[in-house]
Amino acid sequence: MNEDKATRYHRLRRRASTLSLAVSTLGLVLLVALRLAATLRDALERLAAGLVSDLHLQAGLVVLLYTAALVVLLDLLTFPFSVFREWTLERRYELDRIPFAGWLLTHIKSGVVGFAISLTAATIVLLAVAIAPDWWWLAAAFGIWLGQLLAVAITPLVFTLFAPVVPLQRPALNDRLDRLAARAGARTALRVYQWGDAEETRRAHAALVGFGRTRRVLLSDSLLASCADDEIEVVVAHELAHHVHGDLWKHALGRFVLLAVAFGVTQQVLAGFGAALAVRGPNDPASWPLMMLIAGVVFVVSSPLTLAWSRRDERRADRYALTLTGNAEALLSVLRRLAALNLAEERPSRVAEAFFASHPSFTERVADIRRWAATQR
Repeated sequence: MNEDKATRYHRLRRRASTLSLAVSTLGLVLLVALRLAATLRDALERLAAGLVSDLHLQAGLVVLLYTAALVVLLDLLTFPFSVFREWTLERRYELDRIPFAGWLLTHIKSGVVGFAISLTAATIVLLAVAIAPDWWWLAAAFGIWLGQLLAVAITPLVFTLFAPVVPLQRPALNDRLDRLAARAGARTALRVYQWGDAEETRRAHAALVGFGRTRRVLLSDSLLASCADDEIEVVVAHELAHHVHGDLWKHALGRFVLLAVAFGVTQQVLAGFGAALAVRGPNDPASWPLMMLIAGVVFVVSSPLTLAWSRRDERRADRYALTLTGNAEALLSVLRRLAALNLAEERPSRVAEAFFASHPSFTERVADIRRWAATQR
């Protein structure tokens, strides 16, 4: 196959992601179809009854153990693909330099965060069923959506678990970015922070994270080390566009709709097939693999639409950055540098773009910038 280094890297990465998704989906299907989810619930109920006598404590212990079992099981099923995608490939293509022990520690930290999120989601479902038995699916969707908003708000704090996050330590650049934010009308609502560990990775990133008081722009230290001030300015202008246009809020509302659809479908499936699957209802831990399976299908099926939406926002953010700074050459040069550092694929296939790409391709973004520059002459 005649393909360049970046294309090979992304092809292998997509293959590993697809296989990981297929294996985890198969695992959930088997848990549901073979009634193994109910068998696990029964075993944990017997264990809890042998450990504590209080019925409420027994129920809480079952929820805790069932959630942990699901998280561990799915991680074990997908662990080989995670190692290949997140460590082997990154080392092979010289994107990361982190030793395996360091990667494993990060993976464990992610697993602990994932367990906390899963346990919170399970608790929200139980509360929704108790408060609104007939409308639990909508209440659960809304509760989990609020939980996601909280997670987004504390994202800057969570990032500190994985790499240092500190205020930008370049006074002249800080002043320049303050003036940029003032022109965008965001001076009092946005701060710029440095994030990452350049000794472990060559990847360069910029991101708008958080809500309200926690909202900020994160710039990786590798990006700051490799780019000139005018390039950093146009990158921050791009992130400011997401802030000004409310992109994080709009995508959050989209996730609420998908959650409501997923839980609504789950309600119908449980009403029609719950007894056959030995599931007592949505407050039964044995129903959670089914919920996860249906939610996964809903989000995967909708991903071409949500990713197309994201790519549209990214194109608009590029145009905003150009309008705010008037510096097409800086945006072109930083995109070239980011493409080299991150091993960007210049022309992904339509299928790869539809199911994996949150940003337009490098080639498309360069063409858009050049068209904008031509209109300014």
